[in-house]
Amino acid sequence: MLRVLLSALAFLFLTQAAAQPAQERRVALVIGVSDYEDVADLANPGADAQLVHDALVATGFSMPAPLMNPTKAALDAALIEFSRSADGADVAVLYFAGHGMAEFDDNWLIPRDARLQRRTDIQAEGVPVSYLLRYMARAQLRIIFLDACRDNPFIARLTGTRTSGSALERIDEASVPAGTVIAYSAGPNQRAPDDGAYARALAANLVLEGITLEQMLDRVNAAITRGADLTPEHTIRLERPAPFYFVPPSVSVPILNLLASAPTTEHPPGYAIPAGPYLARATPSLRIVDRNPINSELIIVNNRVIYNGRALRPTMSENFLTQINTGNVPASFTLEISPPARAFQFTIPRAESESENGITFPAWRVTAFTESGAEVASHGVDLAGSLSSLSVQTFTLEAQGNDRISRVRFESDPNRNGRPFAAFSAIHVEHIAVIGD
Repeated sequence: MLRVLLSALAFLFLTQAAAQPAQERRVALVIGVSDYEDVADLANPGADAQLVHDALVATGFSMPAPLMNPTKAALDAALIEFSRSADGADVAVLYFAGHGMAEFDDNWLIPRDARLQRRTDIQAEGVPVSYLLRYMARAQLRIIFLDACRDNPFIARLTGTRTSGSALERIDEASVPAGTVIAYSAGPNQRAPDDGAYARALAANLVLEGITLEQMLDRVNAAITRGADLTPEHTIRLERPAPFYFVPPSVSVPILNLLASAPTTEHPPGYAIPAGPYLARATPSLRIVDRNPINSELIIVNNRVIYNGRALRPTMSENFLTQINTGNVPASFTLEISPPARAFQFTIPRAESESENGITFPAWRVTAFTESGAEVASHGVDLAGSLSSLSVQTFTLEAQGNDRISRVRFESDPNRNGRPFAAFSAIHVEHIAVIGD
């Protein structure tokens, strides 16, 4: 599970800041604990924290870098600093991924250096959620995401503990102050798997335009419960004259997220769907207007599959757009944007070699055109071979002045020194953002 790149929305907030609620101040703290000193490590909290951090930054939150693997002392210090930034804020968000447990009628976050030999140790070595609410008390709206309902490795050795200490419990709503939302990655006493699913669903829905906080939480819960024996839930006590939006309707334009909303993740690895109908349903609409070779096809594919020794790893979810049946010849496809847009952004997924031969990528170029056919902007990368891995790359094509982007052409060429080379001749696209006026 790797970092999500959401610079399209970050760009949007910078260029359209005037459309936000006047002087709304948003602050956040994101914490991820993967590397525990006294129990086995967790696989995903570090990446989950980075994922959610990037989504919050993209939606206008002021925040430090994610706090990774803090000790109890470091966590306490960060919370004190966070309480200062939350003082008088319009909204304060705290996200925690790691181990959590329920004891003494409270839920506790467990830092890296916890030992927990006895039940009472949690009071000295953990951080209770009730304390989090105190740290955030002076913000008008407080939102806590507890992605911490994970299998508790301390439970077998704790003495004097209750059996319910294995996972987080529901906080009594009467004890939650007005203006507070607490969201859990699983229901009471459920043990959510350490698979990053909640963070992916949360990050994908945080950046959607025009859905309220309550609608966003419902969408996240629905995404997790599909096909899983889990029931994420949330406690809401709001007293606001107007709904809260992470991305207000007046700020953003619709985002086509090829990762989070394409349906291929519900199918086995390698499952693919034709991209044309899915792209056409986006807003703005994206229509495939030509492709070469003529018998090639654009698909959205679940990328948990290895292609001839090359594996693509997701940064947000499990899908990407690609062109197949191209052979080992130059290939291209063109997308028409309706209505035309001010900017077009796309992300190339991370790739990791599954063999000693490394990875070979074709040279490729992406060019944006106006309705009259004039070239607006382009990006390109030369052919590269024998790489052990390739990092995530995000590119933005932006029109200037009154120009608008009507078509975007992707083209690739696997030739080296004028001769065909054994490389993939089609580009892989993980995320597309179309930015309007």
